Amino acid sequence: MTMKGYKDALNKAADLYYSLGNYFLSKQLCRNAWSDFNEVTKIKPDFKNVNEKIKEAETCSVTKIAFIKFDNPTGKNIAGASMGDLIFDEIKSSLQKRASQFIRVMDREELETILSEQKLGMSGITDEYATFKRLKGVHYLIFGKLSQVYFNKPVQKQESRQTTGKEPYSCTQYDKKGRPYELICYRNVNVHFKQISANIGVSLTGSMKVLGVSSGEQVIYHNINVKKEDSVTYAADFSRDISQVKVGSEITTLADARRDLTGEDSLTREVVNDIANDMIRQILDKIDRPTSVSDPVELKVESETPKIAEKEILQPVDDKLLKKKSSGKKR
Repeated sequence: MTMKGYKDALNKAADLYYSLGNYFLSKQLCRNAWSDFNEVTKIKPDFKNVNEKIKEAETCSVTKIAFIKFDNPTGKNIAGASMGDLIFDEIKSSLQKRASQFIRVMDREELETILSEQKLGMSGITDEYATFKRLKGVHYLIFGKLSQVYFNKPVQKQESRQTTGKEPYSCTQYDKKGRPYELICYRNVNVHFKQISANIGVSLTGSMKVLGVSSGEQVIYHNINVKKEDSVTYAADFSRDISQVKVGSEITTLADARRDLTGEDSLTREVVNDIANDMIRQILDKIDRPTSVSDPVELKVESETPKIAEKEILQPVDDKLLKKKSSGKKR
């Protein structure tokens, strides 16, 4: 079966998306426009100047984010680096990998160049709107502050414990004829050991905020309250060789248990990663997405193909109605 008029239908569909793209572009809803223009290319890749329109919408869609400062009045560092800088660096690195093509994280040199061109200084930019309301070329600013960094240093606790084990020994037995023979027998023995427990913890509290440059509006406020801990419990210093003396499975598990705690730096990096991931999720949800808007009620569509005049369709005439009209005529 051949479907007639499908080419005209494709043109109309492409023109509809093209017109929607132009509408959203005129409203500075650039990501919405970019999406509609790309729909056009799925229908007709060479429709009008759609590829130029896609580039225009993409350029317009870029959102620039600048990380300003992360105050750390606690003075706590990790491996010589400021805790705040570590958090910012982790957010930047992960955001660039996970965000869409429209999110642009500005590096410090680029930001300082923009500030210099506009005769502004980094030190003068705070989370007060008055300090950045004249700033151009940036869409969002991120600030952070740590209020507390707590390290729970490793604490070790020892307990003396005792269990009963079965110790093998060579014993003599006699068969029914009274002949001796050797075999392995077991006897109960007391096994003394030390049960050692240790733990370490790191916790950070503070806050982060994302401000819109054009309005000063607080788009995101993230409360930081993250804690990471590690602990070990194991058995050591056995009075007998437990590779030779049979002890319960619980004691064997303790003897084979991990003894080294996670290092303070490694634990702190886990905290930093958690903070960064929480913040990135909010940035992606609030900033890295098209604006939710309804399509226009009315839309001017300029089709690429000329409109075909509709043929007038003659309706069949009711014979009874004709007879009735004829009978009513004057002779």
